Amino acid sequence: GSRFMQVPVDDDLPEVACDFVKARGARFNEGVVFKEYVELVRYPGRGDFTTNEWRLWFMHQNLVEITANSFQEVEQVEPLPEEVLQQVKEMAKQIQSPYFTIDLAETDSGAWIILEAGDGGVSGLATSQELHELLHCGDSLGIIL
Repeated sequence: GSRFMQVPVDDDLPEVACDFVKARGARFNEGVVFKEYVELVRYPGRGDFTTNEWRLWFMHQNLVEITANSFQEVEQVEPLPEEVLQQVKEMAKQIQSPYFTIDLAETDSGAWIILEAGDGGVSGLATSQELHELLHCGDSLGIIL
């Protein structure tokens, strides 16, 4: 099953959102986010198909690390195109946060989209990533978090 609830965007959406908040009760934190569903490309993976997602880590608007973010075999998927990377780096200059991530994914049409941007302090690490190495990425830039 999917971890996401897919609902049609129609006149019932406000009621569905209120029902969702009510059902969550005390477990509801704050806010409801609606995202457009986009079909992502699927590549053969370890026993199942996987998407081609990448997490970009930024410290003070500087890109410090890029990690595969969906268990994809990096050698078997399309690499993140340089022009997409440059566009995202330009966009990141507008984010006024000392430490954040931007997640990108390849769609089934071959286009690349931003899935989300988030606080780097709560973004999960990739399975191959070491926290202490990530935190020291800013050293060469003179960045102290």
